[in-house]
Amino acid sequence: VVIFGESQVGKTCFNDMFIYAERFVEYNPVTRDTSRCNFEVDGDIWILEVIDVSSTVFRDDDGTFHLSIFERFLEQARGVVLLYDVTRRSTFDLITSEGYLQVFRSRK
Repeated sequence: VVIFGESQVGKTCFNDMFIYAERFVEYNPVTRDTSRCNFEVDGDIWILEVIDVSSTVFRDDDGTFHLSIFERFLEQARGVVLLYDVTRRSTFDLITSEGYLQVFRSRK
């Protein structure tokens, strides 16, 4: 599952609350692993891997990211959560227009 939204909207916090039931105190992307947890459904154990991807990198490409990696995350995900900050209307507008289109294009 990919959590997709603008920078600073709370993607990592949303992920931590969902997977670990707690908020992070300090975020360091260098030491941060992909979040995983096990779910039991009808007696079967399923592994859920959650990755947060910033939609900002698609619009403000500075050449340091390999967009193909992010596009592959979106393409191969079994689900995508579009996340925005309720206190910043621009994040809603961007994720429901540009962000949604990026997901649509990546998933073909």
